[in-house]
Amino acid sequence: MAESASVTLAELTGILSTSAGAQITPDQVTMSTTFRELGVDSLALLGAIPILERTKKIVLPVDAESIETVSEFLDLVNDTVREAG
Repeated sequence: MAESASVTLAELTGILSTSAGAQITPDQVTMSTTFRELGVDSLALLGAIPILERTKKIVLPVDAESIETVSEFLDLVNDTVREAG
């Protein structure tokens, strides 16, 4: 369970890179980075959400795409994973 219990910053970076259609490297992302700074809009985040839901077997809240920072989004995802476990 611990293996799937959390999403790492590196894992999220890879998913965002795929869903946003832009090359986002781990060195561009910190916990305080906003999605706007990465050029990731709510539509791109909407693309990342189903990937996370499928791989982690969770359902995120409908307003998850409105989160502005990487840290807030990771907190939501990881809290949801813990609650589902």
